[in-house]
Amino acid sequence: MSQKIRVSELPDFDVAEYLDDDQAIAEHLTSVLEENDSDLLVTALGITTSGENCTKSLIASLHRRFSGEAAPRRIPGRRRSRAADASRPT
Repeated sequence: MSQKIRVSELPDFDVAEYLDDDQAIAEHLTSVLEENDSDLLVTALGITTSGENCTKSLIASLHRRFSGEAAPRRIPGRRRSRAADASRPT
């Protein structure tokens, strides 16, 4: 008789541990795109562009893929919106 495996006993899985180079990241994003699930894509982009997985070449590649431009002029940082500045008390 085979032993049953309980889900609660399985170790946690973190895909980011396996995304150790641009090729692995590209394969992961390709498989996510094939699922045609926007929530999954947002999650995957968050994982691949955070921490150690994020390289300038990856950001440039993603920018070219989604914008149609040859290369980004600069890597964008977080900007505050004009609305946030307008609502800020002086």
